[in-house]
Amino acid sequence: MEVSFFLIDENRFRHNESGSLGGEDCGSTQHILLLDEFYRTAVRLAGKRILWNMVPCDEEEHYDDYVMGLYAQGVLTPNEWLDLGGLSSLSAEEYFGASLWQLYKSIDSPYKAVLKTLLLEAYSWEYPQ
Repeated sequence: MEVSFFLIDENRFRHNESGSLGGEDCGSTQHILLLDEFYRTAVRLAGKRILWNMVPCDEEEHYDDYVMGLYAQGVLTPNEWLDLGGLSSLSAEEYFGASLWQLYKSIDSPYKAVLKTLLLEAYSWEYPQ
């Protein structure tokens, strides 16, 4: 079984200041897609709990306000949670660009690219929600 670990600076990633994200970079879309993939697949081995899991789906659009409300009410203590931010929506152009990027990536990783393209297709059916 292969396990991958990715070390990131929480604050830089939260504010999309990661610069080039390496060989998988395809603009602003990649940040959102990497965050989405992290939230779908993350397993907490140690350290802080993931804050995103505490925010209801219907509050995603107001993620920061909702989280600040939880902190203000004393429901959560900020230094006990890993907060990488909420998932913002993608524009139609970004879906197209991300799909083209996956086509390019399919040269080296065809199965992974197909899965990510299918995920993009599923997300596009919900567009613009």
